[in-house]
Amino acid sequence: MVEWRPPKRYLRDTGEITGGLLAANLGDILNISIMALFVVFFSNHPESLAVLPGLANMRGSIYTSMASRVSTNLHLGLYEDKYRAVAKNEWSHGIALSFSNSIIVGFLAGFFSGISIPLTIAISILSTIISWTVMLPGTIFLSVLFFKKGVDPDKVSAPVITVLGDGITIPSLVAATILGHIIVTHPIILTTLTSITLVLVTTILTINRKSRTIFVQTMSSLLLVSILESITGAILAKWSARILDEKGLLPLYPSFLEDVGAVSAVVAAKTSTMAYLGTASRKPYKFSADELVLLLEAHIAMFPTMTILPVINKAYSKTPLADMIITVYIAGLLVALIGSILSSILVKATHNKEIDPDNTILPLITGITDLSGTILLPVIAGVII
Repeated sequence: MVEWRPPKRYLRDTGEITGGLLAANLGDILNISIMALFVVFFSNHPESLAVLPGLANMRGSIYTSMASRVSTNLHLGLYEDKYRAVAKNEWSHGIALSFSNSIIVGFLAGFFSGISIPLTIAISILSTIISWTVMLPGTIFLSVLFFKKGVDPDKVSAPVITVLGDGITIPSLVAATILGHIIVTHPIILTTLTSITLVLVTTILTINRKSRTIFVQTMSSLLLVSILESITGAILAKWSARILDEKGLLPLYPSFLEDVGAVSAVVAAKTSTMAYLGTASRKPYKFSADELVLLLEAHIAMFPTMTILPVINKAYSKTPLADMIITVYIAGLLVALIGSILSSILVKATHNKEIDPDNTILPLITGITDLSGTILLPVIAGVII
């Protein structure tokens, strides 16, 4: 039975989720503008499109998982609410996961799309190097800041961090693509870059036992996600990007995926905390009243952000605004519903198996929402626009 809470509490909970998504919309203004600026570049560089979903998901997965883990540990009192103390516990996880997964993303993107594998690996590693310098300190700072301000990080970190990842992914990807074409003409440079990456990851995992545990749990999920994202990248490069470009929706594509994925991530992160606190149902396929309230709050919170996305995109598209809003509403609600229900089920299932869902489920859920969004958005756009 749901714990009684005054209406103000429900409004506050919904408001926190909405606030996180609206904060992400501020970043979406920049992200959609950047994507619109480089639409021609991406159209001429399918290798960039092939790695885009994998890299965007990797950033979102690793750092929203980190934010969820930090939030859970702060709620349980296992971490001090100090930036330096949290950074000391988390820096090695971010490095090991980001750099090891960059090689996997690059290899699979080239394999599934039929593009030069050395080129996609080079682009993936270079983009990761550039983005890591922003994502790791940014995630830790925001998670601790929200907690210290009395705002539940589970409800707001995911949207803000995923849009931060988008904001750095696109420009870093453009820079990495340009540099990648230079590097692949010098095999010794690419070999050295890959070797340094592997040595760095191996060293961290050798000296840090806690990082090894988190690495094993998270990578088991990220390996599956990397395959999903590589398939997503191939679909995007060979089909979705063309349809979305024709319908005037390509500039908002990355932000759309990040925002609907963020809703599912909020549900996953909060359900994880609820599972540890004992307020979630122990049966994976049974939803407690509190969980149903969370699902309702998260999906109500979507409407403002799903309205703002097409409005921002209208500056770069001739498509009627009403058609864009209807398309984004339908696609967004469907993708978020799929992701939210699956995340709630999988979080409880892994928690029951004594596997930390913060390390395993968030990456998987964002991979599922990326794949379903890459298919559903152009399909629905084709019907409505």
